Amino acid sequence: MKLSWCVLAALLFVVGCGPATPSPQPSDDSGLPDAAHSPDIDDNNNSASWRWIEIEGSACGNGTPTGLGISEGSDPSRMMIFFAGGGACWDTASCYVFNAASHIETRYGEQRFASDLAAMQNSGIIDRASGPFAEATFVFVPYCTGDLHAGDAIGSYDAFNPNRLVHHKGAVNVAAYLGHLTAAYPDVSELYVLGVSAGGYGAVINQPRIQAAYPGARVHVLSDCSPMVQPRDGRWGMWKSAWKMAFPEGCDGCADSFPELAAHIVESSPNSRFGLLAWHDDAVVAVFFAYQSGLGAATRKLIEDVYPGQPGSQASAFHMPGTEHVMLPDYETLKDPDGQSLRSFVQAWVDGTH
Repeated sequence: MKLSWCVLAALLFVVGCGPATPSPQPSDDSGLPDAAHSPDIDDNNNSASWRWIEIEGSACGNGTPTGLGISEGSDPSRMMIFFAGGGACWDTASCYVFNAASHIETRYGEQRFASDLAAMQNSGIIDRASGPFAEATFVFVPYCTGDLHAGDAIGSYDAFNPNRLVHHKGAVNVAAYLGHLTAAYPDVSELYVLGVSAGGYGAVINQPRIQAAYPGARVHVLSDCSPMVQPRDGRWGMWKSAWKMAFPEGCDGCADSFPELAAHIVESSPNSRFGLLAWHDDAVVAVFFAYQSGLGAATRKLIEDVYPGQPGSQASAFHMPGTEHVMLPDYETLKDPDGQSLRSFVQAWVDGTH
């Protein structure tokens, strides 16, 4: 069955299928449950608190600056960077009719971060008492550029208002963030990069950039429901054109193939661990990547080619049949058909045990 943009809107934004305005609510594509409480954000540099820091040189889709959320840990050698999700857009329909990318026309600052952080805390992944990154410094990377955290372009998609622009500056933002992080936290040697949905693609795509910023560190990546299968219906070309994505040097096939890009990044980082969480027939991925059928086969082929190892090995996957989207909200409870828990898979990825 073909999934339409209207279905996508229902899945992500709970809006109708007519002309729409940007939803004031965060997209479920962030990969996080609804917040049950507000977080504590203060100016203290202790392990229990978060700070919002506006970063010079960053930009959301509307051109306003954004920043990072940071909670300092007790171990200066460990850092966890979380890339938020929230759809993507590349033309009039995706950006303005179906509002398929979150926060591209609003400011992303401390208030928005507080809401997203509360939801993230509910997942358990950043629980300092029982989570896998108890002593690490946490870094929250917001998503407000509609480009999988990978763009360096400005798009004009409104023929009636040429001043209505989308600043696809995801890659530029990551570079600005890394400038701040490397100056503030120079002693990191183990760096864990997580991303959910659009953020998972950003985590993988930006791994070489993060590795270059921290050349002495091992940079591990876990992407939640972000399988780098090949988009259909010309969509790969549309994304490259709209976002002006950059590709790693020395990879001749990366500009033509999303799976080749994933394989190249994994193969170029033998000392890092890569994990993929995936539902075989993820309904949200099917819409964005224009799959009417065959997504399950493409996802399984990607896992076979790029993530074939056991949990905790250099490249492995936690995957199962289904059309659901994102797994980390069920970090504490989800199990695959063989009885392996998501929690144990993530812990093996963190520890490198297999």
